[in-house]
Amino acid sequence: MCLGFGGFYSKDGKVYFTAPDEDGDCSHSKTAAQMSEWINEEDLVPFEAAKWTIASFEWHVRLAPNWADSKAKKIVLAVMKQVKPIVKEYKKVTDPAWARYLKNGAAECSETEKADGAAEYQRTEKAARAEMVEKLSMIDGYLGK
Repeated sequence: MCLGFGGFYSKDGKVYFTAPDEDGDCSHSKTAAQMSEWINEEDLVPFEAAKWTIASFEWHVRLAPNWADSKAKKIVLAVMKQVKPIVKEYKKVTDPAWARYLKNGAAECSETEKADGAAEYQRTEKAARAEMVEKLSMIDGYLGK
């Protein structure tokens, strides 16, 4: 499981990624699952930018092929720069809802308050995810589902 921004770079210069999980991580293993029907491992190299930063970028293989060069890294980072603010907006909406959910799940809360908190979080997360996916779907290489 990747942390931060992960996916695959293809030999033909495309970056493939999926929507992040609730923690805001785009996993190359989740991307691989989306690609399983047409994946050719010889033409793909996994990557990860664990902290959504240039400094944290790495090819997620022991020995990257020579076509995974500095130009390829720049292409991946350009896509990450498009994805990052979309994910940040998602987290800006869902993190406070999650905090309220945890607060309402405290032992001193009634079962009604706990249920209300869970329902509010689910509604908030669902709406925020739909908006995020709509925006991500406009980026070439997004594998949505």
